[in-house]
Amino acid sequence: MNTEPDEYYCACPQGYSGKTCQIVEHACVSDPCDNGGTCHEVLTGFECHCPPGWSGPTCANNLDECASSPCAQGGTCIDLEDGFECVCPPQWEGKTCQIDVNECQSKPCVNALFCKNLIGGYYCVCFRGWSGQNCDINLNGCHGQCQNGATCECLCPPGFVGVHCEMQRNKCDSLPCHNNGKCHTVLDGFVCECPPEFAGQLCEIPTWSPADSCDSSPCENAATCHSMGQDFYCACPEGYEGKTCGAQKENCLTNPCQVIDSCTVAVASNDSSAVRHISSNVCGPRGRCVSHPTGNFSCICDQGFSGLYCHENINDCASNPCQNSGTCIDGINSFQCVCPDGWEGRLCDLRESQCDATTCSNGGTCYDHGDTFRCACPAGWGGNTCNTAKNNSCASSPCLNGGTCVGGGDTSPASVKKAGKAPRVNKI
Repeated sequence: MNTEPDEYYCACPQGYSGKTCQIVEHACVSDPCDNGGTCHEVLTGFECHCPPGWSGPTCANNLDECASSPCAQGGTCIDLEDGFECVCPPQWEGKTCQIDVNECQSKPCVNALFCKNLIGGYYCVCFRGWSGQNCDINLNGCHGQCQNGATCECLCPPGFVGVHCEMQRNKCDSLPCHNNGKCHTVLDGFVCECPPEFAGQLCEIPTWSPADSCDSSPCENAATCHSMGQDFYCACPEGYEGKTCGAQKENCLTNPCQVIDSCTVAVASNDSSAVRHISSNVCGPRGRCVSHPTGNFSCICDQGFSGLYCHENINDCASNPCQNSGTCIDGINSFQCVCPDGWEGRLCDLRESQCDATTCSNGGTCYDHGDTFRCACPAGWGGNTCNTAKNNSCASSPCLNGGTCVGGGDTSPASVKKAGKAPRVNKI
């Protein structure tokens, strides 16, 4: 303001004095630093120490963290007040879009042997007769085959159902196991877990000892009785026939009779003057009858069966052949081992391999270490399974004064334990 002719007076702000306000007394009193900046007094006035994301004499300028293009793989950078955010393409993720997404986790392959993760994509190994990126194009499809408005349908191979044969049939749906046996689906079939009193492939063979059907002496005329589980068979003497040998053969009244042993039964033929000799089937479907003198017989059993009439299935699990807590399922002259997690082989005696074709991504080499594995990654990749892209620009540690370089990945292979797999079933 003018106080006198050719004179002026400066009304100085707080912290300044002098004719022209050139003397700094307490420059920071007016709190000149914006956006959280810290004020420090210097000889020439004040100096603002700005927080991250701000610059300028009073920290009023918002820094553009996207100016250095930190987002890789085509990601879009969004500038924030105190940093940035990357919007990544579908195939990439991470702070700066440098981690390859495993597209196989979403199970995109429909009719395929397996899915292979690639850098920025995936590849489906299709079943025979299928093609397309997701193996969803049927090379043997119906398009253009039927004429005159006819509809084409899929004739499914054994074991598959559905409009396009896309579902594997559960062999246990038909309840094949008898006598309350429990059905288990294994590989391309099933096995029956039988209760203690039954055995056989379908739990159809009783293993308990019923009351002897011959105890009541049902056979007449001095016939020999043979017990057959819950039934009996009478070996009739010469001249008699019938279930209990109580009927006298009519042709024996005038004609001499032929001796029939325990392995053979005489039945009338179309010719009333003749008879047919057929097997008595006393040894059942699992044995062969051998005749002995005086009407006796013995049964020679098929492999896997025993007992007087070859009706007992030998328990092949009696010797506990399955190791390492494997579960033994008895069959006919065979058994199956259901192995726990981590074991395989006929007897569950082999350590399960931790490596397969998809364990290590991007060309990594898998090394099996018992219940763990290690991926040796190629150049440019790191992480437990080689799915993390390395940012080589951080290798020289360019950030000073405690700065953090964004985008670096793991640099050494790691040893981890694989997730549990479904139990293995090994048939002997």
